Amino acid sequence: MKKFIMLSYTISRMGGGQMYQYNKLKFMKSRGYETFVFYAIPGKIVITDYENVSRYLCIEDINIFPGVLTRKQVNEVLERIKEYVGECDSETIIEACNKPTTLWGELLAERFGCTCFNFIIDERIGSLDTSIVDFFEHKRNMHELRGIKKETYEMIFGHSPAVDDYEYCLAIPGNNVVQDCNTELLKTIQFEKFDHVVATIGNLNKDYVPTLINEIKKNAVKNSEQSYFYCMIGDSPNLEDMKKIKNSFSSIQNVTVELLGSVYPIPEKLLYKFDLFISSAGSARVSGDRAIPTITIDARDFQSIGVYQYETGNTVFRDNEAAIPISEKMEYVFEHYDEIKSALHKTPQVNFDEVFDKHLNYYLNHVHTGKYYDVMSMKLDKKKKVEKIIYQCLGKKMYDKIRTFVFSKM
Repeated sequence: MKKFIMLSYTISRMGGGQMYQYNKLKFMKSRGYETFVFYAIPGKIVITDYENVSRYLCIEDINIFPGVLTRKQVNEVLERIKEYVGECDSETIIEACNKPTTLWGELLAERFGCTCFNFIIDERIGSLDTSIVDFFEHKRNMHELRGIKKETYEMIFGHSPAVDDYEYCLAIPGNNVVQDCNTELLKTIQFEKFDHVVATIGNLNKDYVPTLINEIKKNAVKNSEQSYFYCMIGDSPNLEDMKKIKNSFSSIQNVTVELLGSVYPIPEKLLYKFDLFISSAGSARVSGDRAIPTITIDARDFQSIGVYQYETGNTVFRDNEAAIPISEKMEYVFEHYDEIKSALHKTPQVNFDEVFDKHLNYYLNHVHTGKYYDVMSMKLDKKKKVEKIIYQCLGKKMYDKIRTFVFSKM
């Protein structure tokens, strides 16, 4: 039987990545594949329909560089996956969605005798040592590396030119997070009593969030005679993030803050209560495609790209758009609101099957070479050597704590 295995950072909580993965698994199941997703970060699965499109299992070690583990520990993880999935052959397709899972995917593909396609959906890929770059070069040479934007390629290889005719992008849809349903907020909040009603959609642990919060506060302080209602739709694996955000507004008297956490589906009527959205990536298109003024955020410098549809079509990275602080772009939108609003238009829903058929054709037309990268022979840089010592000597729980508060900042 045909099988599709996705290796994910997480399917818990709610965001563009979770929505993409759900849609992709649903599509692959409709094409006759038995679908599986293994994810690293536990938490509440907001898209409860996952259980109808795939079998899933949380394995936290797939978010760790395999070389940090012993060969025995790596083998235990691979055997756990194999027991869950059952027998596989060359028809099996593996997709890995971020840096650590691409390495685990290569190990798993070698064990199954199939191919792992690296499809990087992260907006930021983090630090890369020479060994991981060499691995990605191998995957590129095997035509097994794709990303959602050309900037993904540049984050890995710098600004060196792509291999001749190498198609390094695959489009992804994922804007079906909104439905016509009700919410108590429509009854409990008097939106009309505020001068500005602003919202953000997206996970609260995104790198741009601290900058966004500061810019919202800066604009509110500048316009202290005006009242703001600010709503954030999304949550974080770290519960302290929500408390910190809430507390950061305590001294700003003209801002009322509402943190909704993960919401799925998002009620369409709620979206239209807001004058302005400030979001990034696929989350920005949720409001922007409904002709609601939306400021998009560049994932690299956390400044505004522009007003979606009005000034730019970019939601993740800018091209030639000026880098303007979010607070200044908010001021511009408020001053030219009617002009901007009248220029926007609703965008029809993308045909998901048409987009994902291109993904499937990419998989099926790939020439399987049987050449695998020797992941377990990859050299560890100094940071990963320290990680290995901590993991092996102090155990996984202590390693996770140190990784969260120390290594993630490096």
